[in-house]
Amino acid sequence: MLLLLATVTASAQTTSNDITGKWMAEDGSARFEIYKSGNEYRGKITWLKNPKGSKATDQRNPDKSLRNRPILGLEILTGLKYHPSENTWNGGRLYSPENGVYADASVTRVDINTIKIQGRKYGVAKTKTWKRYED
Repeated sequence: MLLLLATVTASAQTTSNDITGKWMAEDGSARFEIYKSGNEYRGKITWLKNPKGSKATDQRNPDKSLRNRPILGLEILTGLKYHPSENTWNGGRLYSPENGVYADASVTRVDINTIKIQGRKYGVAKTKTWKRYED
């Protein structure tokens, strides 16, 4: 009985790789992939609902030399590290190509299929919900 209880408890706990995989913005406008690279977690844009599709470029980037880079494949999350005591991934950066802003990033897992991405800049926070999806 104790072994069964320990197994159920262990499987219910969050692990550091729980945010890896394919995700969709709550409004269905974009899809993302979060993956582990070395000792950090990163995320990139893999699909856009925007009619420009693969022709969309990073027009609002504050660095003018980057404004022609494609948004598809663009890394928007970098440097995230898992903190088990807080059950969050934070310490990273988030880039929003919609407005060309970089912000401090954190990710919290709501459940196995839902995460909250928070960007914080100058004390102002904005949170988005992403849902897991399968191809």
